[in-house]
Amino acid sequence: TIRRKILSSVPVTMSELSAFASAIFSIRSSPSACRIEAARLACPLPFSYLSDSAKTSAALHKREWLGTKSNIWRRITFELQQTRQKYDFCPSATLAQQDSPARESIRFQQHRLVQKMAEMIESTWAKHLDLTDYWLPEDLGFVEGRLEGEKLVIENKCYQSRVFRKMHLELARVGNTLDILHCVMFPRPQYAIPMFGVDLVGGRGQLSACIVDLSPVSPDLSLPAGYCADLDARLTASFSQPRDLPPWGSLIFSKYCTFIRPADEAEEDAFLEHVRSFLEVHCMQAQQAAPLDDAGATQVLDGQKRYCSQQQQNDKTRRVLEKAFGEDWAERYMTTVLFDLPDSI
Repeated sequence: TIRRKILSSVPVTMSELSAFASAIFSIRSSPSACRIEAARLACPLPFSYLSDSAKTSAALHKREWLGTKSNIWRRITFELQQTRQKYDFCPSATLAQQDSPARESIRFQQHRLVQKMAEMIESTWAKHLDLTDYWLPEDLGFVEGRLEGEKLVIENKCYQSRVFRKMHLELARVGNTLDILHCVMFPRPQYAIPMFGVDLVGGRGQLSACIVDLSPVSPDLSLPAGYCADLDARLTASFSQPRDLPPWGSLIFSKYCTFIRPADEAEEDAFLEHVRSFLEVHCMQAQQAAPLDDAGATQVLDGQKRYCSQQQQNDKTRRVLEKAFGEDWAERYMTTVLFDLPDSI
């Protein structure tokens, strides 16, 4: 019915969309039949095809559906993934993993601090937050390419929680010459809390850049008072080789932003604990945050858009991706994986 309506440019109702999801959930047949249904699911449903009543329903239930075409389908796919064990279902987003053996994380081939940082971030998330998987396009979870003759590997993990729309941890490795860790936590716009971000960049056994911050999203670039009090109490480390922040960072970084080149393993370990303090403060403060009204949420979303816009002025990442995969792929990756945002609250 949905397929016929789309072909005829007839609006699809939310009840029809929900019925379609329920039908998919109930599949208990052979893997081949599951693959057929998963292939049908892979055809995106444009939000413009929803009827006005369905759009209103989606808006009223924005915490579940978030009101945009991509997140409606993310939600359906996520629910399919969550019911996989119960219904012996094989959704499209997991077909590749079902068919291939488990893949070891590239962190075990990377710099010691990258490995420790990735493990610390994931364990802190698991300790403080109600984690569930965040859907990514299947071809962007684990990516391989070539960069100037060297093998380039990118590994992405994404989660979500009640307060955080997306928690993204990216690891990348270029041959034996470059190791990268990138992590950003995107709060749901309904919560007036900052953006946590940490990046590590290095190669040949030496880290050249380590940065962490809780970037404010308020119009005056201030952090909530609770954050300031907790950070002032916990941040005690000092580092011998601070680095200058890039000019584009002045519109997003807080006064607590730390950008260094670690001098030795002792400073690497100190930076790990420094980041742990940022992250634990963030997770605990976030759990206490109360939801905003629509006007406040719109203001927060504007702050998140400012953050993403400024981050994309750092074109080193884009140049690397374009050289390895081409301009179109790089643009899709930048806007789908690294800095995706909902169109509205």
